[in-house]
Amino acid sequence: MKIASCYRPEECASRDTARPHVTVAHLDLDDLTDPRVVATDGRMMIAVPVVPEDGDTSGSLSPDALAAARKVAGKQANEIVLAAGKHYILPDGTSMPRKDAGRFPSWRTLMPAYKAGDPGTVTIGFDARLLARLVKAMGVNEVILTFPLPEPDAVMVDPIRVTASNDAIGVLMPVRWRK
Repeated sequence: MKIASCYRPEECASRDTARPHVTVAHLDLDDLTDPRVVATDGRMMIAVPVVPEDGDTSGSLSPDALAAARKVAGKQANEIVLAAGKHYILPDGTSMPRKDAGRFPSWRTLMPAYKAGDPGTVTIGFDARLLARLVKAMGVNEVILTFPLPEPDAVMVDPIRVTASNDAIGVLMPVRWRK
């Protein structure tokens, strides 16, 4: 498989070792018209495009294999290459075991179907680095974004679809606000 080097789906994987099936990214080749590498921790999810190659199969993608592929590719590379069949095989010929982490969630049913600009949606664009700086300056880990919705009585409880300019898609779940 080939994946753009800017993508780091493993950053969205769970750190909870009691849930091993979501502590790794997942190569999803079930829909070859939209192959993706997906990762989730249950509160956020990312699904980035990937170009599969002969021999690649759906399944777990370990952070170690992705890191090794990045290292072989080098810092200036636009993409990383990793054969993901029965074993991982790096471009330099190195082979790594590919372990099955278990059944990955049915992510396509969780991804909201609506897109930016669809009727009945509100779309907001902002610089995530500035938001991160603001959150850090506030001394918190969670914030709520408040903005007017088209209908006066509307309440936002649905997952928020996050779309990046590089075709990455994700979901950000609303936080439970505690006063």
